Amino acid sequence: MLSKQSFFSNVVLLLSLIFVQSCSEEERTAPPPKKIVIFVPGGGFVNQPELCSLSNNAAGLPEMLAADGWDFAQVCYELAPENKYPVQHRYTKEQIKSLAVGYSKVAVIGSSAGANIATLATLEIPGTVDYLIGFYGIYDIPSLPVDVQEAYSDLYTDDPYAASPTSYPLPNHPVKLFHAVDDSLIPFEQSVLYCDSCTTLYQTGGHSYPMIRSYDEIIALIDG
Repeated sequence: MLSKQSFFSNVVLLLSLIFVQSCSEEERTAPPPKKIVIFVPGGGFVNQPELCSLSNNAAGLPEMLAADGWDFAQVCYELAPENKYPVQHRYTKEQIKSLAVGYSKVAVIGSSAGANIATLATLEIPGTVDYLIGFYGIYDIPSLPVDVQEAYSDLYTDDPYAASPTSYPLPNHPVKLFHAVDDSLIPFEQSVLYCDSCTTLYQTGGHSYPMIRSYDEIIALIDG
């Protein structure tokens, strides 16, 4: 026959085992961390996909990300020349902050003009964004070919230095850039100037090639 002390000791042990088992089951059934990729499309600062539909160069990306457990959202912004720097990146910054709520991992991808806007936006919200990825982006307006520089200066900004990510330190979060050497619209040197060690160059592809071409490197970065 168990003594009163032994009885209560066994009850405590049983309750402890139930508690440990319950915690283990909760850990096993806990939902995976919520992760989101926020995409900022290009368009020379003056165009965007109609009704903010998925940009052509992002085709297939949301589905591939979903298979790896990532949500996807696309941000559109006010267009130049009616709206000039810093309107676009400030609006984008607020959208990123809003979309990031409730997520444990946030990656921002920008392409072409959208890479410029995305980069400037994320610089102002440290701690919100975990990864920045840029495709064939504009990072140093003053070093663009004269005709391109003048066009963007007229359309997008009265201060090309302030509107160039190269004017600021690199963000604290990881950065990855992609560019094609044969890009005849935005020279690949734009990416190299901003972050040489962060840049993957393709010999061919031109401007606005499909981003899924770089999917393996994207997912290795954001899920690494």
